[in-house]
Amino acid sequence: MAGHVKLRLRCFASDMSIFGQSWPECRPRSSSSVTGSAVVHTPLVKTKGYVIFIRPYTWLLALLFSRPYICSKIAGRIQQQVHLLMLLIMKSVIFLSSLLGLASLAFSEPTLTAALDYGTFAGAYSSKYNISYWQRIPFAAPPVGQNRFRAPQPPVPLTNGTYNSTQPFDFCPQRTVNGTEDCLYLGLYGRPWTQGQPLKPVVVVFFGGGFIEGGGSFDLPPVGYPVLNASNENDFIFVYPNYRVNAFGFLPGKEIGQDPYSDLNPGLLDQQASLQWTHKYIEAFGGDPKNVSIWVCYHITY
Repeated sequence: MAGHVKLRLRCFASDMSIFGQSWPECRPRSSSSVTGSAVVHTPLVKTKGYVIFIRPYTWLLALLFSRPYICSKIAGRIQQQVHLLMLLIMKSVIFLSSLLGLASLAFSEPTLTAALDYGTFAGAYSSKYNISYWQRIPFAAPPVGQNRFRAPQPPVPLTNGTYNSTQPFDFCPQRTVNGTEDCLYLGLYGRPWTQGQPLKPVVVVFFGGGFIEGGGSFDLPPVGYPVLNASNENDFIFVYPNYRVNAFGFLPGKEIGQDPYSDLNPGLLDQQASLQWTHKYIEAFGGDPKNVSIWVCYHITY
């Protein structure tokens, strides 16, 4: 007797049902099977909703060693159910991962203090807008006295404790408002970030106004705040620097070029200094210094 048994089945429509669904009926190619030269008639056996024929004396071998060919329709439905089960498991894993991520953000305090080499700056968190922000950080020395028309100089070290960065700064002097010459500050904000989390892309925004007017100070909610709500992918750190405009930023002339304490176009040099500051310090606020973009508002000359 052969060591193994193959059951050759074929399927046709049947009125049998399993759990309320119609299933095909399986029968062998003939009603008899051959073992050596002997022909053995096989009786009908019903197992779990489909019909097979099996040799009486090989029933135990068929159960233990045979490899029945299940009807293709049954196999297809089983495969479909397995696919749906795997899809449900994947969705459950993704959902649980999202919950764990939200829980970790909820229970981890955002980083609101940045220690730089010239001072420590304290920001704040707005639960209403879900952003961490620093409204006022000096990125250069005040452009006053000999520095009035000079390129921006390094910021003055802070020695009187932590700097309160939750206050707006004034415009630089311009034609529509008086402003103040001590104006080289910047503000920044973004979604809450905790030290140790991945760094975020950075966007430096230069205000418009035809180099005659404008400023980088912001209130809550900031102007770029709706961009953060457009998509979960828009997880940026926004930086808004001030720069000198009008005569204080773009005073031309031979005298300016020849004066050792003056530089041409210091307003553009202020922009350059703010980018250098961003590259050097933005990591302390959760920004990626290797992923910085520049947004320039449209300048209109009146």
